Amino acid sequence: MTAHVDILHPDGLDPLNRLVVFAFGFHEQVRRLAEFRFQQSRQRRAGRIVADGVDDRHGDRLRP
Repeated sequence: MTAHVDILHPDGLDPLNRLVVFAFGFHEQVRRLAEFRFQQSRQRRAGRIVADGVDDRHGDRLRP
């Protein structure tokens, strides 16, 4: 007789599930970055942020 042994990793996920969890997390990070960039471009078009870092409302340099 042969015994079937499931290999589980310390977090309890098998390699395929680990890949699915990683892919979902990566997708979420990309989505958040895209949303942030979109908001930045909307603010830039509204005149709140200028590409070189000058705030039009006060003429001050924005801090990094």
